[in-house]
Amino acid sequence: MLATTLSVATVEVKLLRPPPLEVPLLVGASTEPSNPCIDLTDSAGALIATAREVPALVAPLPTPPSLAEAVRAADRYLTGSKRAYSGCFVCGPDLPNNESMQIFAGARSADPAEFAGVATPWTPQEWCATEGIVAPEFVWAALDCPGYFAIRRDGAQMLLATLTVNILRRPQVGVTCIVSGWHLSSKGRKHEAGTALHAIDGGLLARAQALWIEPKFHS
Repeated sequence: MLATTLSVATVEVKLLRPPPLEVPLLVGASTEPSNPCIDLTDSAGALIATAREVPALVAPLPTPPSLAEAVRAADRYLTGSKRAYSGCFVCGPDLPNNESMQIFAGARSADPAEFAGVATPWTPQEWCATEGIVAPEFVWAALDCPGYFAIRRDGAQMLLATLTVNILRRPQVGVTCIVSGWHLSSKGRKHEAGTALHAIDGGLLARAQALWIEPKFHS
């Protein structure tokens, strides 16, 4: 939602601390002219997150999965023994349809030794949209969790630090599309993932790049 305050093609949002719940948060333009961005702060002035325009993501994308491949991958997620964050708004299978986006990004390959990222079909529901077109914040959400599963398959905790999204065309309600994710790089506790949203015919709808960080202590 912070990203939607900028009317630009590609936005980077950097999360600096966990957003507090049930308290007012303030959205405003940064006072630094050399680094124009939108700041999210709490009532005490503590910086929660920033959003800024960045150059378009241009790195080559992997071949998008077919619908059949995405369906099989989602089945692997739902039948797997290790399902992290089962109550997540985006990827939680334990929530009813009207409280979850039902994005179940599972392994594209049935052989763990040949892991090549994750995929899932997604059919946006009416509450995700305005006048039949999915709202931008839900496109961002769809491109979030699959990045985690493209990096971790053991359920270990990681924190999203930065998410950069380029939306080319927002999907329609009730029209199935395909979400995919893949690992880009890892260095120490820092991991990068790419995600994409494609139409059934293979047309690119949106893409993202994320930085995930393992906490120093996690269970």
